[in-house]
Amino acid sequence: MRSAAMDMDSTTTCNRRIKLQQVPNSSTEESNYLPFDVVIGILSRLPVKTLFRLKSLCKIWDAMIPTNPDLVSLHLKNYTHNPATKASLVCNYDHEDDRWFSANPRWVSLCPDAQRPIQLDQSLLQRVICGTGHGLFLLGNRGALHPDYRLWNPATRKTRHLPDPPLAPPYLTHSSDHCGVGIDQVANDIKVVLIRNYVYTDAASLYAFRSPVFLYTLRSNCWRELEESCPYWEGQNLVTCHTYFKGFFYWLVEQNEYVVAFDMGSDVFHRIECPLRGNSIGSLSIYGDSIALFRGPLFGSSVAVWLLSESGGQWCWIKQSNLGPVLERSYVKRCWKNGQFICHQFRPNNKLVLFEIGAQECKVLIPNCWHLNYCYIYKESLVSIT
Repeated sequence: MRSAAMDMDSTTTCNRRIKLQQVPNSSTEESNYLPFDVVIGILSRLPVKTLFRLKSLCKIWDAMIPTNPDLVSLHLKNYTHNPATKASLVCNYDHEDDRWFSANPRWVSLCPDAQRPIQLDQSLLQRVICGTGHGLFLLGNRGALHPDYRLWNPATRKTRHLPDPPLAPPYLTHSSDHCGVGIDQVANDIKVVLIRNYVYTDAASLYAFRSPVFLYTLRSNCWRELEESCPYWEGQNLVTCHTYFKGFFYWLVEQNEYVVAFDMGSDVFHRIECPLRGNSIGSLSIYGDSIALFRGPLFGSSVAVWLLSESGGQWCWIKQSNLGPVLERSYVKRCWKNGQFICHQFRPNNKLVLFEIGAQECKVLIPNCWHLNYCYIYKESLVSIT
């Protein structure tokens, strides 16, 4: 009886918090309570941590906050994808002795553990980031003979161990994987795409085998091989950077010659040739409301910005501008905001910096980052992986 009374009191408290004074109308009176869609709209603008605190107010919100699909999708739009939302810079290294960590560019130097916005579970410390999208990370185990993968939402502290991908045929040896994670917006399902590189046991035929592609969907909780292998990989293992944007996962491949794009909705690959091939260094990043390619010589004073455009299945690059002057011996890794860029400066001391081109101001984020591999801009989300 006491438990039931407490639940009723909790629900009453919850309803009181969203109750409105009655406002007379010419014919009828407005409802005493906020409409459900208005409540969803208010909640969709709150941080995940705040939402989980609200869960304890009543059973209605406890059931709604982690599972309501309208709230999850609207939260992605109003909070996760809102440029004004606080973000974190997440990095990982390509050296076994280095852990990956997160830092916020508001701080000049690397944050102590207590201030890190993303806390790692002990079981995840030795894993590397293989892809990210919609506030989710795809983590893989480093250097394993048979890699396994986990989806992780740091905001909700949920982890999902994916089933093992298919094994290689006996005449092939597993070489490396390239992965991407995103959401099929039509089917409303999380997908993981895995491009698996094999080599023949005969060293003379090192690049003779084209890369098969496997697709995992959260709804089915299994992998399936796509009918066609990735037609553009050609055994190349060097990916300069990768990013997810609006239903597509992009990889910048081998000396910045082209971009491979995977459509999470249609499960189709596209090869997009890059402009200005040659002796330059480049990176892909979200820039405003587009995917942008930043390219320039390592010792140059400016960086060219090319925006990617697609219409009717045709892809093209549109030159937006030249940014400069930029830091010497550096290149842009990610676009931050308001004219600020995350740059990797090789000399002096090989460090990651936050550089504002207009004011020509530079803040050191991570000193001595010799083994720095990828950087990601992370914003928390409510997307469920359970």
